[in-house]
Amino acid sequence: MKIIKKIFLLSLVVISILPSTVLASAPYQTYTYTYYAQPILSPDAYIPTNEIAGSQVDTLGLKEPSDMIVASNGDIYIADTGNNRVVVLNPDGSFKRQLFEFVDPVKEYKKYYLKAPTGVFVTSDNKVYIADAGNNRIIVLDDKYNLVSALIGPKSDIFPEGFVYTPNSIVSDKSGRIYVVVNNSNMGILALKADGSFESFLGAQKVSPSASDLFWRIFMTTEQIQRMKKFVPSEYNNIGINEKGFIFATTSAIDQWNQYNTTITRSVDNKYAPIKMLNPSGNDVLKRNGFFPPSGDVQVEFGSDDTYGPSSITDIAIGPFNTYTLADSRRNKLFTYDYDGNLLFAFAGKGMQTGLFQSITAVAYQGENILVLDKTRNTLTFFKSTDYGKLIYEAINLHDQRKYKLEADIWDKILATNSNFDLAYIGKGSALMQKKEYKEAMEYFKRGNNVTEYSRAFEEYRKLVMKNYFVFIPILIILILIFLLKLGKRIKKSNKRNSVYKEKRSIKEQLLYAWYYIFHPFDGAWDLTHENRGGYAGAFIILAGCVISLIIKSLIAGFIITGGKTQADIFSSIYNVAVPFAVFCIANWCLTSLMDGEGSMKSIIITTAYSLTPLILITIPSTIIGNFLSLEELVVFNMTSSITYLWIGILIFAGTITIHRYSLPKNTITIFLTIVGMAFIIFLALLTMTLGSKMISFFLSLYQEFTFKT
Repeated sequence: MKIIKKIFLLSLVVISILPSTVLASAPYQTYTYTYYAQPILSPDAYIPTNEIAGSQVDTLGLKEPSDMIVASNGDIYIADTGNNRVVVLNPDGSFKRQLFEFVDPVKEYKKYYLKAPTGVFVTSDNKVYIADAGNNRIIVLDDKYNLVSALIGPKSDIFPEGFVYTPNSIVSDKSGRIYVVVNNSNMGILALKADGSFESFLGAQKVSPSASDLFWRIFMTTEQIQRMKKFVPSEYNNIGINEKGFIFATTSAIDQWNQYNTTITRSVDNKYAPIKMLNPSGNDVLKRNGFFPPSGDVQVEFGSDDTYGPSSITDIAIGPFNTYTLADSRRNKLFTYDYDGNLLFAFAGKGMQTGLFQSITAVAYQGENILVLDKTRNTLTFFKSTDYGKLIYEAINLHDQRKYKLEADIWDKILATNSNFDLAYIGKGSALMQKKEYKEAMEYFKRGNNVTEYSRAFEEYRKLVMKNYFVFIPILIILILIFLLKLGKRIKKSNKRNSVYKEKRSIKEQLLYAWYYIFHPFDGAWDLTHENRGGYAGAFIILAGCVISLIIKSLIAGFIITGGKTQADIFSSIYNVAVPFAVFCIANWCLTSLMDGEGSMKSIIITTAYSLTPLILITIPSTIIGNFLSLEELVVFNMTSSITYLWIGILIFAGTITIHRYSLPKNTITIFLTIVGMAFIIFLALLTMTLGSKMISFFLSLYQEFTFKT
């Protein structure tokens, strides 16, 4: 009986705990992106803890709220646009008061009423700024909510004709300067003095027409040009400011394809960036050093539905420890970044559960917690940071404080929780760099796919190695040079001994003659075919050598050379050599047969194969040398690759002109037409494969239908 009672009591405890556990769980998956643009799940950094419906605020409720800010004391200010007011809530979300009517401090009989306010901002000393959009003005209140001023639209000759001043979003810096996002304005962020007078525009997007647009404008009439779509900058939709006075501005008025292309190509150009950080001069200083520039989702699809396409960034919240969060109204997600542009985590989504949204309109921080406003559901959702999220914030904070040993320990804790978090490896590597543990830092940067930081650590580690082995390096270089000189002399003597005509050459003789050919292409090409110095055996061994060289390169190439990209496999190495070689030989033979070329298919195959010899001689040594170069010095490796392919091109050109006995102009035309013919052959091959697969599918469907009916 006692055992039954114990089981019963234990069941009650479990049942009492279960509801809170369910409420604390997240109805979404938190994730980050890898270097290869693959979303990868991570522990939840935030979980929803509470959702306040608009009807719970007060009897009036929320109606199409559009903006939100959290004051330094934790109070929550919401621009309740549909109800023509600003609602002030206590830190726990309970109702405190509403702001909608203000008395003129000079003329007490005069009152001001809010009309469709769309923006609200509170300074550190609790001064309140309201973007009173419906009245085309800004309302300024003191910390007691008394009216300080009602700022109407500023006057300036810089405003275009028909300009309508409709403030949408607003912030203010410590000096009292006011920054305003004006609806339907593409001139940038409007900067006003404390008295509301015009000062300047900041951060106007530079937009240039394409070359084709400029070309067609030459042939247009004045009327056509006027009807043509104007090249105007994108307008901003929201604004934020950090403690140092830097302005964060977001825009969703960017061409979707341009935004996606900028993101997926890892471009740091801000031309199509949905988020900018402007200094007092209006210059964008936002860092975009992550795997991808801050822009929300990376892996997206395009279509007619509203959920397709890149993220539509509509708000930004400045977080703790040099972080910020972007709100994506297209998929109703939140993306948190550090000030270097690294994605820390992404979460939330579309739905009706607590933690999901129908239309995110505003996001704000309350300490480390995040508050989100839903315009469609008229709800305010509270998110609490988890232990995992707090660890990430702590690591970033320790890095800013230069407490690298403690930072490394925190990154270890994060990796113990989430071993797939690339930024944790990078963070641990950075901490090890500061501790001058360069070799260990290199390993962490490699695991985090950060080539730039890996190169920095490699340079420092190389300096230490050079100090220990400095004496042996010149000796090694001298020995290699002596070996190459002796090898060259032996090959030269062997080729000279075998200069007498023979009906049949050994494979060794055929291969050794490739050394002579690459330095004497005109004489060598003639001897290859007319003096029988080359053959099919030597040609195909050289082709196999090219394939093996590419395979070895993929195996021994260092992290800096590969750049974190997937290394080539055996099949791709064979494909990269065999296909271009075969297509060139076929195309050249077809053309030269019609253009009185004297070279046979055999001579074309042998000459072209021997022309690939530099690929064998240079690829492996240059790759070995490249492993000792930093990212900035890698231009040497790239130069050797360019020299290799230039050398091959010269050998092919010389071989073609010799075996076909063409003049220089005719051979140039032939090579050009050969390249065109290669493209045509590849096109036909792809077309044949496509048609073939469709025919096979057609006959299979017929067979299945016939089988089903019978």
